[in-house]
Amino acid sequence: MKKIIACIAASAMLLSISASCGSKDKKGSEAVSSADTQSATAGKAAVSLDGVELEDNIAAASGDAYLSVIDKQNWIKYFGDQWNEKEDKNQLAFNAGIAHITGNGDYTVSVDADTKGFRFAATSDPDDQYTPMGLKIMSVCIKDGETQLPGAVITIKAVRVDGREVELGSKAYTSTDDGAETKAFLFNSWKSEPPVDSRTAEGALYTGGEPNELFSQYSANVVSEADFSEWTKIEVDFTVSGL
Repeated sequence: MKKIIACIAASAMLLSISASCGSKDKKGSEAVSSADTQSATAGKAAVSLDGVELEDNIAAASGDAYLSVIDKQNWIKYFGDQWNEKEDKNQLAFNAGIAHITGNGDYTVSVDADTKGFRFAATSDPDDQYTPMGLKIMSVCIKDGETQLPGAVITIKAVRVDGREVELGSKAYTSTDDGAETKAFLFNSWKSEPPVDSRTAEGALYTGGEPNELFSQYSANVVSEADFSEWTKIEVDFTVSGL
């Protein structure tokens, strides 16, 4: 019912949006703090709703990394676009942690359901908390990475759910689904085995088209869905290499 109300309210209410962009570089291979992960190159929109100031409505720009998420109900999502830009999806765009990839080094991306913007997008009320449950897909993505940062390899270092670090059951490989985005799956309810074009910091997972000795260490399901039964904020630390 809340989903229906949210869609009706979003269609009926007029949002005033102003967008701006800039740039911010990471120096050398130093770790980027959570505060720095919201790249100024990402599209940002300040949304005002009946006098309530919502958080930045953030989209990833070319060369930016973001955390792509779909919840178990296939409703709550973030695909690196601003909320309401594409069929009322991307409710987690508000205060999304974006990292602009400037070279090899350490970065952090995140999504946060504890924002007024998310609550409005999910329930039509910025003060009515909605808690996402479960996962269908989660991956670290680099927008246009295959062309902007060819050869980039994503190595997952840590995953935190509401501040609690979860166990990584395997290693994440780097690949692309569409020839454009570079991505490393953390959870994929539709597949688990790495494709032939997978790449890792340790090397290829196939030799002559057949799985090699590294293959069994890698999977599209790095985290356990049990750790995401209910969640508010997800943060992922990762390293980019190969550039």
